Amino acid sequence: MLYLWAIILGFSPPQDIPDKIIIRFIFLLWTFYCMAINFVYQSFLITYLVDPGLSKQISTVDEILKSKLYYAISGTIEELLPELRTDKFSKREYCYDPEPCRDRLAHSSDYALLYSQISTDYAAAVKYVDSLGKPLFCKITENFVQQYITLVVLRGNPLLEQINHVILKVLESGLMEEWWKTLTYVATLSAAKDVGHIDNYYKLNFQHFQAVFYLLLSGYLISVIFFIKEFLNYFRFHRFKKHGNK
Repeated sequence: MLYLWAIILGFSPPQDIPDKIIIRFIFLLWTFYCMAINFVYQSFLITYLVDPGLSKQISTVDEILKSKLYYAISGTIEELLPELRTDKFSKREYCYDPEPCRDRLAHSSDYALLYSQISTDYAAAVKYVDSLGKPLFCKITENFVQQYITLVVLRGNPLLEQINHVILKVLESGLMEEWWKTLTYVATLSAAKDVGHIDNYYKLNFQHFQAVFYLLLSGYLISVIFFIKEFLNYFRFHRFKKHGNK
């Protein structure tokens, strides 16, 4: 009974196991069962330990409106989007100067800002990043509203067709996204080097434990190899012993 208890605790049992095949077979099944139980238990325990205990991130405008967050919109955007004046956004605050609004957004947890994505992303890359280069505020996945940008030229401009062709090729090739990614990346590097170490909580994931799991699997593999080798040597020894007696 103590041998079985030692196996489930992860200790190596003594070698004086009974010679009966049925007992050894049951002991082998118990060993595999304990390995499976320990693996599941360790996986569950690690999952529990790395769980930050945070709620689901707000990802839509409706979730912002239903939450207890204060939310602000730009006063100029309201002139372009009359739907913002409806009762749905009755608790809105106006943000005529985006700088203090972004400061409050980055350093408080009770505020949301409905603002231009490009402007906010660049501001986050330039100023509002931590020591790891991560933004200090989150973005929702839903597009709040589509805003189109036009380039106006004189009627009959001979370069209009070429301009449209170049713009189309730039959009289709993904150069716009690449330029924007490079621009924000350089801005983030410049901002992150001036930020001291911030003792924030970071969510652990499987990548942090890859080396541990690789070491664990390597140990299991080596144990199985040595077990099979010892098992084969045992039968070879007894077979040789029987032939020697004859």
